Amino acid sequence: MSKLLLQAFIAVTFFSPFAAVADDMDFGGLKPEEIAEPSSVIDTPLPSDAKPSLNWTPGSPEPMNSENAASSGTSISTSRAPQSKWGEIRRNIGVGYFNYATVDTSEVNRGRGQLTTYNYLTLEYRLGRGEKVFFRPAFLLDSAGEDLRGAKLESRLTWSDVYFGYSSYNLPWLPFNMDYKTEIRAYLPTSDTSQSEGMIARLRGDLKAHYPLSNRLTFLLWFKPDYFFQRLTAKTNARGFANGTRHYGYDLSANLYYQMRGGVFGFGSSVAHEQTWTHESEIERLEVFRREDVAAQVFLGINAAGFFSHIGVEQSRNVSRPRDEFVAFRDTEMQYFARSYYRF
Repeated sequence: MSKLLLQAFIAVTFFSPFAAVADDMDFGGLKPEEIAEPSSVIDTPLPSDAKPSLNWTPGSPEPMNSENAASSGTSISTSRAPQSKWGEIRRNIGVGYFNYATVDTSEVNRGRGQLTTYNYLTLEYRLGRGEKVFFRPAFLLDSAGEDLRGAKLESRLTWSDVYFGYSSYNLPWLPFNMDYKTEIRAYLPTSDTSQSEGMIARLRGDLKAHYPLSNRLTFLLWFKPDYFFQRLTAKTNARGFANGTRHYGYDLSANLYYQMRGGVFGFGSSVAHEQTWTHESEIERLEVFRREDVAAQVFLGINAAGFFSHIGVEQSRNVSRPRDEFVAFRDTEMQYFARSYYRF
């Protein structure tokens, strides 16, 4: 496995057209657009005597309250230094850049391939403690390369779907004594794919539940439902065949992450289950099509000076219509990846 991780790092470092660069990015099984901000709950281990709290930022002193202030003999001052309105607005603004780079292992093993990257700039404004709104213009950048037949591939820059949304950590009413984060996103059809499909908009929910198993080991359960608003129920592909357009789906993953001593490095793993349903079309005589995939991944985590990254390998398999028997580490089902975020 260490050899695979080393190959992943080499693939991203030497095949990428630029250096990848991550605000609450969760360490888990993430799709390209899923890493909005690295979660502070996972990025840094909790103190041994502290309970998990969304009001405490790991790496900083435990927040002072009436109980620990009394025990430490410290008095609490309720006065605040005056601050201009513009200063408060500027303090609540956040900017970051996300990059997700992938290359198929089968292509790397044959000395060919093309590096595909998904990128966005995130602009956010914090509304209060644990709440924010954000806007993310996204684009795709593919490097030059070769396909499996040896045909030359040109580098390409295209828009992906831009989206905006709202996220909150203020969910005290949910059960099981876990730390929760919820998010709702609205996507606009700015990509060529969504426009050709006739997409009007896409809504995506996001519910994360964190539970520290120890000071260094964290469990994350992540559920992401999806719904598409479409003008068309079917479209014709380049070969002239009709396919149903995307309707709804979900992605559910379970993740473990271990933060090593020092807080800079760690390693994690995840398993994910994803299903997508299409529209049916009476005109094209198409029934509802359901696709089901399962995936597993392992990765090395890096967290330093506002930079967050995962470098690893993933195997993903279509289990609704498998073409062959399952084989672990089959290179045609695997890819190397590096997903990173830098907070300015």
